[in-house]
Amino acid sequence: MKLHLCSAIVTVILIITSFISASSQNIGETTFKQVCAACHTIGKGRLVGPDLANADQRLSEEWIIKFVKSSQSVIQSGDKYADSLFQAYNHAIMPDQPTFTDDQIKEIIAYIQVNSSA
Repeated sequence: MKLHLCSAIVTVILIITSFISASSQNIGETTFKQVCAACHTIGKGRLVGPDLANADQRLSEEWIIKFVKSSQSVIQSGDKYADSLFQAYNHAIMPDQPTFTDDQIKEIIAYIQVNSSA
């Protein structure tokens, strides 16, 4: 009886975890397609901005969150990598997304991670 109860609890936890993961993935995908895809690809080369495949391997999550919320603030802070992107992309200014929460940006990062290896 205890084994069946434990098995049922584990199954429920796995289902809930899968649902939460799928929901986050879906939110990240939707946000990426609505906001980011006009300028960025994942593994298909550069557009207006850089290809974001494996961006999470090159940059910290904290850096990405700051840059998405205000790219110009990061550039003006003296960040050499941010400035190199600004220079490499002909001074194109990435639109700030100050209303995005950290969790929304993390969901986009998760979507990019999954699709970088696809």
